[in-house]
Amino acid sequence: MSLRPLSRLSFGFIFLQFSLLCTVLAEANSLPEAPTPIRPTRGCPLSPYATYLSQDQQETLHELVTEARQQGADESTVKLHIDKYISKVLPPQKYAEFRDAFERFEANRREKRSTEEKKIPKKVFDLVDQYSGSVDTDYSKFYKDNVRKLRRL
Repeated sequence: MSLRPLSRLSFGFIFLQFSLLCTVLAEANSLPEAPTPIRPTRGCPLSPYATYLSQDQQETLHELVTEARQQGADESTVKLHIDKYISKVLPPQKYAEFRDAFERFEANRREKRSTEEKKIPKKVFDLVDQYSGSVDTDYSKFYKDNVRKLRRL
C-alpha cells in the first residue's frame, strides 16, 4: 500500500476543519467569563476555629482531639489541650482576637438553644389536638383509666 500525496480536496477539507476550530476558539475566548458562584450566606456564622485556623491546623487539631478522646481524656482536659495548641499556633494578638471571637460565638450559640421559648407538650394527645383541631381536650379520665389498668397488671 503506497502513500499518495494529499489531494487538493483533502487539503481543503483539513483547512476548513482547522479554520472552524480557530473560529470556535476565538469565539470562546471572546465570551465573558462566567461569574464565580457566590457561596450563599448561611444563617449561622462560622466558628472561630474555621476563621482563625488554616485547613492544615484544623486537621491537626482534629487529630489531636480525636487521639485524646480515644485515650479516655475527659472534656475539660481536651479543652485545655485545644487552648494550648491554639495559643502556640497563633501569634499573641491573633490568639487574643480568637478568644474574644470564641466567647462571642459560644454566647450566641447557647442563647439560641433556649427551651423556654417553646411550650413542651405534656402528653402526646396535646400534639394530636394541636394538629387535628379537636375541641374535646379533656383526656384526664382517659389517663386515669389507663393508669389504673397499668397498676392492675
